[in-house]
Amino acid sequence: MWKNILAFAALILSVGVSAQLISGAYAEPRTSLGSNPAGSFGGNLTSNAHTVLTAPSDQAFLVKTLLTAESSCNIYIDSTLYLSQSAYFVPTRAWFNAGSHDNPNVGSAFTQGRANLLVPAGSSLVIHDCNAAAYYVDGYYVHP
Repeated sequence: MWKNILAFAALILSVGVSAQLISGAYAEPRTSLGSNPAGSFGGNLTSNAHTVLTAPSDQAFLVKTLLTAESSCNIYIDSTLYLSQSAYFVPTRAWFNAGSHDNPNVGSAFTQGRANLLVPAGSSLVIHDCNAAAYYVDGYYVHP
């Protein structure tokens, strides 16, 4: 009888400890709770330096997907160049990275939604030199 009581006590203790450990666990980056942390932006670029998004002052934005319809686009955060594209390096160009039946290409991290470009809190993601092309950006807000 005492073995059953001891086993039951050990079970209750392990469940209680597990519940405490799980409630405090989180994976980086921590996303905002209580509001939808996801964000997506798209459209046609209207100027040579088009501001796609400005992160709020209390949250950064983590870009996961970035697609453009032009090969000459340059990606800036505020006034700092982060991604310069050329004729042979176009990681955000949608059709180029999708490949074709005779030239398969798995794409880049930006076209597959696996990129991790952080736009710091209060900063802006700006696309330059893109000739009025279409664009799409998605990701989620994180705590800085």
